[in-house]
Amino acid sequence: MTRANGIVLLPTLPVEAGYQFWKTKRWDSRWTVSYTSFDWPWRGIRGAIGIMIGWKPGDAEIVGAQEFIFAMIGLICAMASWIRLRPTYAMYITVSWLIFASTTFMESMPRYTLTKFPIFVLFGLLGENRFWRVAITVWSLLFLALFTSLFTRGGWAF
Repeated sequence: MTRANGIVLLPTLPVEAGYQFWKTKRWDSRWTVSYTSFDWPWRGIRGAIGIMIGWKPGDAEIVGAQEFIFAMIGLICAMASWIRLRPTYAMYITVSWLIFASTTFMESMPRYTLTKFPIFVLFGLLGENRFWRVAITVWSLLFLALFTSLFTRGGWAF
């Protein structure tokens, strides 16, 4: 529903649910209920930490650690934006972070972090210092390599 043609889903999804009901003669609650819902941000963050601790290493790294890392990047940048950027940018990133982090299960935080454009402004300001410019570049290249390798192997890469 984030693009103009997403409005097509409004009539399409109920038609699919009706079709499935007609075929199976039973109602399946999974058609209408999502496994995630809005909650306090710390609940989703706590869940990501729990995944890092309790899941097998490969899944814990992607599902837990990356969600947590990018949630923290968004939070830190939201706080820094109130100091270094225009109030409108600060409000945008703060509200965006709250919307994405305020769920029972954080999902796709690396992808959602890319939509928070004030982060790029902050990184640009930080990049005026040579050390931080190199650190941001190396960090970005490492994450690009990680997610590209996961994607090419058919794994979950956000």
